[in-house]
Amino acid sequence: IPDSPRAEDFPGIQRADRMARDEILKSLPSNVIDWLAKQDFGGSFWQNDLLPIRDFNNKHSGPEFEFLDAELEKLRLAMIESIDLFASSIAQYTFKDSDGWRRMPDPYDSAGSWQENEAKFRERSEGINRSADRVCETYKNLVRTARIKLAVGESRKEALDQHDRPSAGREAE
Repeated sequence: IPDSPRAEDFPGIQRADRMARDEILKSLPSNVIDWLAKQDFGGSFWQNDLLPIRDFNNKHSGPEFEFLDAELEKLRLAMIESIDLFASSIAQYTFKDSDGWRRMPDPYDSAGSWQENEAKFRERSEGINRSADRVCETYKNLVRTARIKLAVGESRKEALDQHDRPSAGREAE
């Protein structure tokens, strides 16, 4: 939405964008992002830990989840793109090991020289870790920007509500 109004200028947009923000936080809570930031994808990981991340893009691609504020929507799309890239690298470079665990192929078990395999392993695991870091970065940018833009309206609304509300002194008169 390139020419959309800014959320902080219109209470209706703020309400709609708060709902979108709340849905994002419910579907992709910060504990999932914290796990993603700490996980070394060169090692094994429980594939179910990825479900909220993978499911987020599947569930939040429709227009009903778009922000009306152009800046917030741009950040949401950047996060969706970073999740797509992360999911692609997980699918391309890891495999299901056993009982729900995933890992990258062991460089010692692959054909070819150990040095070549080790270099490939390191390059791919670092690539997955960088893409995970990008998901975390885009998530934090979106959440922090939304908090600022949408809090402006909450402060303004509270001030207007207090201004319009009769004070105890007026009621007594």
